[in-house]
Amino acid sequence: MVYKPPAVIDADAHVIESGLTWDYLEPAEEKYRPKIVIDKNNPKIKKWDVNGKIRAFVVETVEAPDGIGATAGKSDQNVGTPAETRQLKDIEGRLKHMDALDIDIQILHTSLWLYSLTTDPDAEAAMTFA
Repeated sequence: MVYKPPAVIDADAHVIESGLTWDYLEPAEEKYRPKIVIDKNNPKIKKWDVNGKIRAFVVETVEAPDGIGATAGKSDQNVGTPAETRQLKDIEGRLKHMDALDIDIQILHTSLWLYSLTTDPDAEAAMTFA
């Protein structure tokens, strides 16, 4: 019998929402697409408008000038990843990074969903994908 190592599943995949995140929406669901808006109190900050309610910060606006988030920059580990792979703009680069880390499967859980976004079940269903 040949030993086959178990699959490595990563559930902390460092995905950050961008406008591209919602490109999978069907035409009938477009009305639920979260929009990026400028914070009226600080024009340097962007937030998500979800169903007419202003929600969490758009994470790309709180990053360090080198493209690595402030928390990652303080770590003694190499936890920073290029914005293109975190925002799923560069799928090939993301797959290469997974290979380098010996990750077989990534479960993508967006940081935006750490908060309650909407009480509208149709909007929630439209924004949730598997």
